[in-house]
Amino acid sequence: MASVKPLQTDREPVAGGGGMIGFTSPRSGAPLWPEGDALVSAVGERVPVVGGIPRFASSDDYAEAFGLQWSLHARTQLDSRTGAHLSETRLVRCAGMPFERFAGLRVLEAGCGAGRFTELLVRAAARVHAVDLSAAAVETNRRNIGDRANYTIAQADIRALPFPAGAFDVVVCLGVLQHTPSPERSLAALWRMVAPGGLLVLDHYTWTLSRVTKLGPLYRMVLKRLPPARARRITDVLVNAFFPLHWAVRRSRLLQTLLSRVSPCLAYCHIYPELTREQHEDWCRLDTFDELTDRYKRLRTAGRIRRTLTALGATEVEATRRANVVEARCRKPPARPHALSPAAGVRARDAAPVIVRPATAAERADWDTLVARFPNCRVVHKHAWIEWLEASGCGTPLYLVFDRGGEVVGAIPGLLVRLGLLQLYGSPLPGWQTPAMGPVFDPARISTDELVGALVPFLERHHGVHHVELLSGHLDARPMQALGFRSEAVPTYRARLYPGDEARMLKALKESARRNIRRAAKLGLVARFEDDEAFVTEHYAQLREVFVRGGNTVSFGVERARAFFRHMRAAGKLLAISVCLPGGENIATGLFTLDERELLLWSWAHRTAQRWYRPTELLTWTVMTRAMAAGCETFDFMGLGDFKAKFGAELDITKTRWVRSRYRWLARARDVAERGYRWQQAVRGRIARMRMFGGGGGRSTDDADHAQSPA
Repeated sequence: MASVKPLQTDREPVAGGGGMIGFTSPRSGAPLWPEGDALVSAVGERVPVVGGIPRFASSDDYAEAFGLQWSLHARTQLDSRTGAHLSETRLVRCAGMPFERFAGLRVLEAGCGAGRFTELLVRAAARVHAVDLSAAAVETNRRNIGDRANYTIAQADIRALPFPAGAFDVVVCLGVLQHTPSPERSLAALWRMVAPGGLLVLDHYTWTLSRVTKLGPLYRMVLKRLPPARARRITDVLVNAFFPLHWAVRRSRLLQTLLSRVSPCLAYCHIYPELTREQHEDWCRLDTFDELTDRYKRLRTAGRIRRTLTALGATEVEATRRANVVEARCRKPPARPHALSPAAGVRARDAAPVIVRPATAAERADWDTLVARFPNCRVVHKHAWIEWLEASGCGTPLYLVFDRGGEVVGAIPGLLVRLGLLQLYGSPLPGWQTPAMGPVFDPARISTDELVGALVPFLERHHGVHHVELLSGHLDARPMQALGFRSEAVPTYRARLYPGDEARMLKALKESARRNIRRAAKLGLVARFEDDEAFVTEHYAQLREVFVRGGNTVSFGVERARAFFRHMRAAGKLLAISVCLPGGENIATGLFTLDERELLLWSWAHRTAQRWYRPTELLTWTVMTRAMAAGCETFDFMGLGDFKAKFGAELDITKTRWVRSRYRWLARARDVAERGYRWQQAVRGRIARMRMFGGGGGRSTDDADHAQSPA
């Protein structure tokens, strides 16, 4: 177990050299240490160690093909094997700094594969922490690198990394992000690992003309659906047939270009003359299999990568296109020197303890005014939203305030839920179709540790609560973890709105969205706002149709949608909208809320038979113009979905779900129940799809993005 190192509680600051970073639990953040054939934590977590490698994740099915390729091509790309410096040149170019500068730096390599960059970083005397989702990859990497004092490796998911946040001087992720289910979510997870002042290095596939002029994508449509071993046999046949031709015409750029239009093989004979014929053929087998069998092949432009990194808070952002790849790097702003904050100054003058108490009758009667005093108040904190959740059977409302010296310095709405002998508190719980909640508070008068440190004992003592969940973007991570909470990222897309400047807003949309808005107008589509509750029946039918076509089911019934419509309409917060054909047929619908400065998407959908009209663009633009006229400055799209970027939306990773259970078994039961529910929903969705569409109702990427059913 040489590669398993316990957390060093006395380690130096990240930028200052020192030892290796120890493993922590991706769920609880608790430190882990070796115990027999596992890593364990003080809160009872256990991570198996197999072959000296901690296994924080099992190989996902989309990583299976990569595992096979690294088993068969364990040393193909290693500079130590080729005698060339191809990997070193790429690493230095992407990082933008000399190779020697890596010495002593704490480096996280995410998606390490067989180790083409790992061996270079280890040789450069960096302190290398390598992870990969594939079991075969980490085992191959370990064999190639061996036992080194400055090297550790783990099998882990890039979206749930087993290290403390902000621990690494450099995070490297090359040749990986385009193969993940959500590059933006993966990028956010990597960003969390970067230390203040640290460097993030990445690359990503981008659009090229060859993707529509070559036959390779047609081969991939078939091969990616086959078992990896069978797909490998087919790609070997293709390489046997086409590689000799690539080698024969390697000195003719024109013939290479023409051959590449019909050959599905990736050959670099004319690019890397320093490699031998045998090395070129070996590399061709590796990259052809990789190119034609990967489950995901996401494409991102340099501009989009810049916007994503900027939205994360990065500085010194560089993103440069190089052939079919965008190479990018950025820095996390350095930490500011510690100074006494205004909140600390106030607390020093006012040492009165924080008291949690139920809101008085007068405070409840004027609840919306009370919570609106605080800067992080949203529509989800207000009376209408809580009453809707109660009407939907989610639980019993509990309105609490935080009192310091007779002054209200915060408040939190939530609901109590009885589950057998267990009492749960959600603000909110999953499945409530609520994008956030948690406490509203004055950060100048109360800190996270004071607020939540008072809340949890109150809930346990006065209401017998066994399990608490809070969803907020305004709670500090360190005190939450110290109080026993674990974190789950809840990313969304958010767009800035420009009140009084519709032209600027339209320009912020992608050209495809603007084109579809103009096209909808030419086709005579009509967008209209709705006030009749009968609208909900059509909206839910569209929502169900789109979800079923995608192999899913809507996680709530039509009565919950009706209750939402009624309560938001009564509070003056509702924007319900339909898009109709010239003949009056309804083909798209959406439910939004408008409150103060924020527009919020609750759900949208369309008739799949008419999706080619692209009605969602017209629907959303109409709502955005109404919201800007009302003074809204931000638009929360309530979840992920690449389609949302068309409206100028960018990734927002500020929200976190905080989960705390009184008993360890309860936390595990919650996770098992969540996975079981998702599996059940998937099975029900596939059955419903077969009933509604027969065997031909395949998933449409358009459908997946045009429907929204918040968790």
